[in-house]
Amino acid sequence: MRLTKRIRAMAMAVAFFLVTTMAARAEEPDPGSMRVDAQVELQPNGDGTGHVVLDFSARDYNNVKTKFPNPFQFLRDFSSARADYEIADGAACRYDDATSAVIMDITEKGSMKNRGNGVWELRIQAGPEFVNQKSGPDGRTAFYFYEHGELVESIPYKGQLLYLLPPQAGSAEWDAANRVIRFQLPYTGRPGPSRLA
Repeated sequence: MRLTKRIRAMAMAVAFFLVTTMAARAEEPDPGSMRVDAQVELQPNGDGTGHVVLDFSARDYNNVKTKFPNPFQFLRDFSSARADYEIADGAACRYDDATSAVIMDITEKGSMKNRGNGVWELRIQAGPEFVNQKSGPDGRTAFYFYEHGELVESIPYKGQLLYLLPPQAGSAEWDAANRVIRFQLPYTGRPGPSRLA
């Protein structure tokens, strides 16, 4: 899923707003910061279902909410710019006042690529650092990544990306050279020869 690139672009827009707010409120010594956490469930059909949480300090959260009263503004950076994937209908975004966070739920169609013979690949954009591969929630293979950096005018951000493979996935590996998560899924179609129409 191309969450990393999109989250970074969207976060930069928010960070630019935070910078201009901080400049106007110079009495606050500490710059704002943001935490980005995402969990992506990879589906057997090649789609990726993502749950993204953008955490802000209480002050920054109130400023962002005032500046962007409609949380769907955050989904604009997730629109598809290519023909080999798209964002499915039903994407949702909401403010969570209790946790000072923006919460998004998105499904990306065609997130992974079928390389044939049951082999699937998910390319991870440059930026996130691979942490480890282990058994995740409900026994599925999980790949953990950590990302941190600075956005506009030294606004720090950090976060975790978790990719959960389908339950029946096997032979999972992280190909660091190509920045690809690769795994195999058993064939579930009908037996016999294929026929094109």
